[in-house]
Amino acid sequence: MVECTVPSLANALFDEWVTYYRFENDTELSHMAFDQVLVEKIYADSTRILAIKDNRVQYVDYRGEATIETILNALEKLL
Repeated sequence: MVECTVPSLANALFDEWVTYYRFENDTELSHMAFDQVLVEKIYADSTRILAIKDNRVQYVDYRGEATIETILNALEKLL
């Protein structure tokens, strides 16, 4: 998780990571804990998640069997 002291930098970082990590087939999810969440399924057991809330940007490259909702709930606890 990256926490920026200037909220506009968090938005710029989020936009940059969307491009850098190539969230081309991104699916935007609605989750109450975050301002924006992008999810990309890479393989059956691999998922990328990029989330932003206020001035905090979180990127997760998850490999495993957990559901996306479970991962987001774990990320929410880090806020």
